[in-house]
Amino acid sequence: MVSANEQTKISIIMPVYNTPENFLRPAIESVLNQTFKDFELIIVNDGSTKNNVSNVVKSYSDNRIKYIDNKHVGAACARNIGLDNAGGDFILIMDSDDVVDTNLYATLIKLADSYNPDIVIFNIYGDKDDGTIEQYENVIPFKITNSGNTTKMVRRKLINDNYIRFQDLSTCNGVCFAYTCLAYATK
Repeated sequence: MVSANEQTKISIIMPVYNTPENFLRPAIESVLNQTFKDFELIIVNDGSTKNNVSNVVKSYSDNRIKYIDNKHVGAACARNIGLDNAGGDFILIMDSDDVVDTNLYATLIKLADSYNPDIVIFNIYGDKDDGTIEQYENVIPFKITNSGNTTKMVRRKLINDNYIRFQDLSTCNGVCFAYTCLAYATK
């Protein structure tokens, strides 16, 4: 198991299950190349069978990476393993094929320091088949850009004090987690 680092500002939790290396490497590198440096990247290998996640992760010599090799338990349980090992003031959940802007964490922490929120919500963009990028539309309740968990930086204290965890559902476990966090948040 990984010991929590109580000094860390952000814990990024990335479950990995059979993500091809050509997606996993850019995801990891987009985290490591952030302008904001006070984070830990917790990679939970959820029993991948098709690629060698361990070799990919070990190819990075960065002590901010925490690697947990686990049997296959599903995304929700893998995220919970990450939560149980997180030491940051804030939690970010990231899919293993996502790429984030190099200034994302700096922007989120600046907002957190300015407003002291329980949750900072941000938008996501997606690649279209024609190579262009589009912003996802606000088509869900409360105009919260995306109902999932990958567009929210949540204060770890809120999660731990209310024992919020991912439910082991076949779909939408991120939505349940996100809306439970929103229900408990005061700011």
